[in-house]
Amino acid sequence: MIRKAAVCILLMLVAAGARAADKLTIVKAGPVGEIASLAEANEIRVVFSEPMVVLGKIPTVVAAPFFHITPAVKGTFRWSGTTTLIFTPDPKTPLPYATKFDVTIDADARAVSGKTLDHAYNFSFITPTIALRNTNWYRKGGRFDAPVVIALRFNQPVDANAIGPHLQLRTSAHDFPEPDVPAESDPTFEVKVAAAREAASSDGVPILSSFPADWDKKRFPPAKDLVVIETKPGVPPDTWIQVYLDDQLVEGSGKVATGRSQSYTIQLTPTLFVTGIACRKECEPEDWNPIGLRAAASWEHIRDAIQVTDVTDPAHKVPLVPEKREVPDWRNITNSVSLDELGFSLQPARTYSVRVDPTLQSEDGQKLGYTYTGLIEYWHKRAFISFGDGHGVWESSGGPVLPFHSRNFQNAAQWTMPLSIEQMMPTMLELEKNGFHQTPPSASSERKFAPVPDKIQSYGLNLKSVLGANGHGFVWAAVPAGQPIPRAHAIVGQTTSTLVRHRRAGEWSQSLDSHDRQQSLLDRNDR
Repeated sequence: MIRKAAVCILLMLVAAGARAADKLTIVKAGPVGEIASLAEANEIRVVFSEPMVVLGKIPTVVAAPFFHITPAVKGTFRWSGTTTLIFTPDPKTPLPYATKFDVTIDADARAVSGKTLDHAYNFSFITPTIALRNTNWYRKGGRFDAPVVIALRFNQPVDANAIGPHLQLRTSAHDFPEPDVPAESDPTFEVKVAAAREAASSDGVPILSSFPADWDKKRFPPAKDLVVIETKPGVPPDTWIQVYLDDQLVEGSGKVATGRSQSYTIQLTPTLFVTGIACRKECEPEDWNPIGLRAAASWEHIRDAIQVTDVTDPAHKVPLVPEKREVPDWRNITNSVSLDELGFSLQPARTYSVRVDPTLQSEDGQKLGYTYTGLIEYWHKRAFISFGDGHGVWESSGGPVLPFHSRNFQNAAQWTMPLSIEQMMPTMLELEKNGFHQTPPSASSERKFAPVPDKIQSYGLNLKSVLGANGHGFVWAAVPAGQPIPRAHAIVGQTTSTLVRHRRAGEWSQSLDSHDRQQSLLDRNDR
């Protein structure tokens, strides 16, 4: 019984396939659904399952009485091959936006074989509905309390009167980064922080707006796809404005609504606060240590508003007088600047008090409104040891002492080890891989220094014990970092290493045997 049933099903499928083969079908048609641009409808295609015209006999002027499009569109037909019908709308009358077009292929569409469709075939597409492409804004006159002018750019010509009923401006809540608290209490600071916090937390509150007749038309040249709106004055800094367009946005009867909401969030300029000083304790005097602002200000305003005092000895405070500095154009408006950039001469191992005056004004006219104070504790300059770059040649006329330099280290270990010429090249390559921070596999000795704080001092390694009987040879030397002086940073565990050749002045290799070829490579590297 199971076998008989399977045979019946197979026969039914074969019969159905035979009936289907007797009918013409449409394999593919398009475009379908909403298209992203009008260009996607430059060709409307219908692909049939078999030839609709005889190859080589396609007429110059193609007629397709079985093809219908609503609303009616002027255009021409052509065949691509024998199975694909293409309808091209007349480019002189582009398709309108936000319009639904229904296409019908009649059931009596006939193939060369005489087969026809089993039933009419329908598909539809929608030309682009209104979409917000980008948003730009500015404050009138550049003032923080002036109306906000917003330019909305769409994907097609629009009318402000059509956009208006579907447009809302409302606040959008966001995180508020707490500003740095002044070292000395100032009640106006807390009041200002509370106001900025309130602006940042505002959510969903409508903002009154209108369509202005005039705006900065150099910035936003009038265009058919542009709509300009203007808010009421007094929208505070730290407010975020959500531009919201509902899903029923449409322009005129007979048009298709977007069917989707659209939004864009405008982040207005932050409230002017001092965000803090990058480093305030154990600071490295040679590092960039900027004072940050939440709103940009001119270099001159920042310079004039800042006072610096050396308070290392609280009983003898010394105000600093800045030197005049040239300001590059690209730095004239900034929200971060260091004290040394402003012309203050800062010294290692000193503590400074920084005061920012409440009169400091940002580029958009905000006043700081409170006194900011902070302390910066500088340590000594960073400790280091160095032989210089890589390896080199040390002439015997300079004696057997190899110089190196150190700053702010109290001690160090030191290594010296002789090398043969065969060992030099492999050792050099190995050290280059490790950045010249590897020590030789030999015994070390301890070395104490007498550092003058923050001064680079010269020291030396005596190579006499590792040079040949003639006082010449190849040496691998290394000096790992030791203990820095109090209140000085150092890279812990760093080793500086070098390869040197100690030779007579003017000595040069002449032969070309294997040893001398390696020697020649070393000499070329010396140069």
